[in-house]
Amino acid sequence: MVNSSNSNTQIIKYPIITDKATRLLENNQYSFIVDRYSDKITIKAAIEYLFNVKVVKVNTCRLPRKKNVLVNISVGNHSIKKQL
Repeated sequence: MVNSSNSNTQIIKYPIITDKATRLLENNQYSFIVDRYSDKITIKAAIEYLFNVKVVKVNTCRLPRKKNVLVNISVGNHSIKKQL
């Protein structure tokens, strides 16, 4: 765990602003997108350093990647490529 401010600002990327995250704000629970390879201890240290607060608990989850599908459609003499 490195305590430099540069590494702490690189761990926390940006806050999540969704309906669920907004509801969690009422309970003083905040949601952030963080570096994929950081662990709970470094996330906790980064939040405490950047916002000068005491972190009680850190929950993490790895979201599945979005799958891209490329579809080729031929209509007459024309071919259409569409990404879904």
